[in-house]
Amino acid sequence: SAAGQDDLLSYCHRVKRTSIEALRDFPSLHGGAIDVAYLFDLFRPLQARAFSISSSQAVDANYIDVTAAIVNYNTRMATPRVGVCTSWMSRLLPGPAGPGAPLWVTRGTFKLPPCDVPLIMIGPGTGCAPFIACLHERIAQQKDSTNASLNVYVFGNRNKDGDFLHQDVVEAWEQQNKLTLITAFSRDQPHKIYVQHRMREHGALLASLLVDRHAVCLVAGNSKRMPVDVREALCDVITTHSPVLHADGYVRELERTRRLQFETW
Repeated sequence: SAAGQDDLLSYCHRVKRTSIEALRDFPSLHGGAIDVAYLFDLFRPLQARAFSISSSQAVDANYIDVTAAIVNYNTRMATPRVGVCTSWMSRLLPGPAGPGAPLWVTRGTFKLPPCDVPLIMIGPGTGCAPFIACLHERIAQQKDSTNASLNVYVFGNRNKDGDFLHQDVVEAWEQQNKLTLITAFSRDQPHKIYVQHRMREHGALLASLLVDRHAVCLVAGNSKRMPVDVREALCDVITTHSPVLHADGYVRELERTRRLQFETW
């Protein structure tokens, strides 16, 4: 019923109540009232977690780096909500003495251009992970190149202090003219600034790369609002700086030819 849906939302979903906490709230279920075998049918097995690799075998063939946000937040419940996998990962000790974990590598969806074709990478939050890997790979292959426009990296997060993932290596590449760095830290000023705002500010560069130099644009990150906002920003950039083109049609063609690719979750 509609009333039941409201109760489900307020009791379970809104406060992220766990199954164990729900069982504790109903004493009639205690003392063996539920058959243990039924509990295994009721509770779903833990699902495998997928993380993007943020390292390259071109730099170190024996090392894999992942970028993950540690989930830890409060609701009205007394116990903080934590991510099962990320909280476990955060407690691991480095070295061979630590516990092992099964893992496997699957092929990503991005199709990368040759290293002499400009690449625009838009990755707010942990969406930066595949692009850090791309940059390691491309910069290693580009060797002594100092053409910063070949690698344009657009990154966004809440605060520069504490949320600028991979800051040291990215800023080092920028100082070496290996990339063009564009950042958006939404909470470092009274008004919020996101990657789509920075894209419009740097629209002349982005339009020139896409229209004149046939760049490829990759977008990774949260699948809620961000992809729509980024696509709208691209349309605005084309409209402003290449008005002879029909912006929406041009962006659709970029998607069709895989010069604009999204990988979101």
